[in-house]
Amino acid sequence: MREAATQGRTHGSDGRRRRTSALTAEARARRGSAEFLPSFAALQERVRDACAAQEEWQAKVVAGVRAALEFCAADPAAAQALTVTARREAVGGRQPDQEVIAYFAQMLVDVAPAEKDFPAPAAVATIESIATVVRGHLVAGTADRLPAAGADLIYLTLLSRLGTEGLARWVDVGPGAS
Repeated sequence: MREAATQGRTHGSDGRRRRTSALTAEARARRGSAEFLPSFAALQERVRDACAAQEEWQAKVVAGVRAALEFCAADPAAAQALTVTARREAVGGRQPDQEVIAYFAQMLVDVAPAEKDFPAPAAVATIESIATVVRGHLVAGTADRLPAAGADLIYLTLLSRLGTEGLARWVDVGPGAS
């Protein structure tokens, strides 16, 4: 069933009348959800599985970031639905891109042990930063390069909790590190 909310007429550059179809905001939101929801579920599953395979909290973070970047590189259309498109589809107070940010920020808060407390605002800012990098690659058409950004994004995520010395085990942080 086609979801055309309004039917109108317009004139093309050739002067002929053409029938147009405009989707209502509600229909656009449903269409967006059709792309967003399965993509979000697939990303959640990929990251959960990667994290579950690890024991140490730091390893869970590393695995989660890498899994997310690999997902986005392997399926740029799904990543686009979760970032670029979702950012444009704020309809009726619903902000799909913020659902993604909130979900992964909460994962970050939950995985960090009490002595490495990861406050929610810091987690949101960290995940927003990762999402910005992902969006940038998607817009630039370089999604295939996202896995290479893993070390930098892991560094960004763990630095405030581990310090540079603690990061050495999880990320190459020396001169010439990628």
